[in-house]
Amino acid sequence: MPHSVISVHTGRNDGRSYILLCGETREAAVVDPDINIGEIVRILRENDATARTILLTHCHFDHVSSSDDLRALTGAETAIHTLDIPGLSDPMVNMSGPFRMPRITGRVIDVQLSEGDVLQVGNVPVKVLHTPGHTPGSCCFLAGKDLLSGDTIFRGAYGNTGFPGGDMGALMLSAARLLSLDADITIWPGHGQPSTIGRERAANPISI
Repeated sequence: MPHSVISVHTGRNDGRSYILLCGETREAAVVDPDINIGEIVRILRENDATARTILLTHCHFDHVSSSDDLRALTGAETAIHTLDIPGLSDPMVNMSGPFRMPRITGRVIDVQLSEGDVLQVGNVPVKVLHTPGHTPGSCCFLAGKDLLSGDTIFRGAYGNTGFPGGDMGALMLSAARLLSLDADITIWPGHGQPSTIGRERAANPISI
């Protein structure tokens, strides 16, 4: 089932939002919409795509800032893991408070995710992998050979566990799980450049 992943630069802290697009139906999921909503909408229109789902990998402000606005514009349902819903209402947990950003005190959530859930983006099945450590409800989304990893694992790095709810032991277990996946899977992280499971298995500090 052909699909594509379109990376959208957020403009701060080398952040990335993503559009997962089903090539057959032109239905899309938007992953972690930050302040780049105008660019996301432009790309959706350019690709004749309809956003059906907004997937949030975790509750931090730089991954959820535009979710309500995008939901209002597109009618897409917003989904996040159950354990990260409380953080959306607490600026000290979603980090909008400590980072002196516009304070986030809640987001509309239509779907509560759990480990093993399978969502459909058009004809593309997307599996939910609960990967706690950066936050209690951090998730990655696996679509075929594409892994949208949020802030769990990056190219040559891994997620910060110093924020509220962070847990280094949990993160190490989550990373080990991800690094056991097929080596040719592409990693699309929440910040920075893409990588592959094979590359990170060999070079990521958390695996050494």
